[in-house]
This record gives sequence, C-alpha cells and structure tokens, in this order.
Amino acid sequence: MKKTTRILILLIFGATLHSCYGGTIGGLLPAPKFTKGKLKDNIYTSKDAYFSIRVPFEKGGSAYRYMQIKEQYHDYGAYVSFTAYGHLVYRLEVVKKSSLESQAIALEKVLDKTLAGYSQQLEQGYKTKPEVLQIDKIEINGNPSYLLQLKQNIENADSYHYVIVSDYENMLVVFMIQVTNDNFLEQSLNFSKSFKALD
Repeated sequence: MKKTTRILILLIFGATLHSCYGGTIGGLLPAPKFTKGKLKDNIYTSKDAYFSIRVPFEKGGSAYRYMQIKEQYHDYGAYVSFTAYGHLVYRLEVVKKSSLESQAIALEKVLDKTLAGYSQQLEQGYKTKPEVLQIDKIEINGNPSYLLQLKQNIENADSYHYVIVSDYENMLVVFMIQVTNDNFLEQSLNFSKSFKALD
C-alpha cells in the first residue's frame, strides 16, 4: 500500500486516542486540563508549535469548564478534539505534506477518502447511514477547501456533521464538527478559520 494512502487512511479513521484531558471528576466537578499542546487564552497550540486553533467553547462558560480535550500526535501529523456535554464535538486532523510521497496530492482525492472513511466510521459507530446534504467548494483562510454537510439519525434524533477539508501549503487539514442541530454552519466555519499553520 502506498505511503500516501496509508497516511490518509490513518487520518480518516482517527486511530485510538492515547490521552483525554478535562471533562468531569465523578460526574460532578470539572477535571483539570493537562494537555500535550498549550492551552492559553482560548487558543490551543500543538505541542510541536506546528499549528494553533481557537477552542470552540469560551473560557468561563460551562461548556469550557466541562470540555474534554483528546490529543494524538504522530510523525506525520496530529489529531485533536474538543468535546462538551458529550454531543458537541469539534475535531481536527492534520497531515504534514512532508510525510507524504507526493506533496501534490489532489484535494478531491482527500475529499473522497474523507467522505468514504468518515461515513463508514459514523455508520459503524451509530448503526445508521449518514446522508450527504451538501458538498461545496470553498476557501478557508485563502486555501482551497471543501465543505461537506451530513445528517444522521441517531437514537431517533437527527445529528449533523460538518466536515471541512483544507489544502494548506505544508499540510492537509480536516475539520469535523458533530452537533445536534443544523444551526452550526457559522460556528463550524469560524472553527476552521481560526486554524493557523505556524510552520
């Protein structure tokens, strides 16, 4: 299997997470947020200072207080997620282009693999097939990107997924936002626009 394909598959499936910080202690008290990356003034910076992103929950609010942060770092990139209340999930996956065989990988190929992998992951996890509502070509911070909107029925309630695939100069970035209603497009775009490549 080609190195590029292997890395993209790992990107899409997120792998098993090794660390989770925050959340609650005994279901009542907020747990401390010890992270591999740096968390300061609502900005998360990766442990290698390769990228930063604004935390989607404002400091001082209950969502921030009970937020869980999951992180996984590899030679080829990183996975970071921010979860509040168990159903508001903002995550990003970064693949360094230097780890790929060809840095000229087509964004459409990444889009196709992301859609197929994420849809399969959602169907396996929730036992229902997600429905693609929309695919749009957009720009995020001047970088070519795609926006996917999916809807899935989970335990007789609709769940919405916003997936943004972006092609930065030195990295590919996938933003995935899972929420319980379809009013989160603006928040999803703001989350992805707060991303900064630092290297």
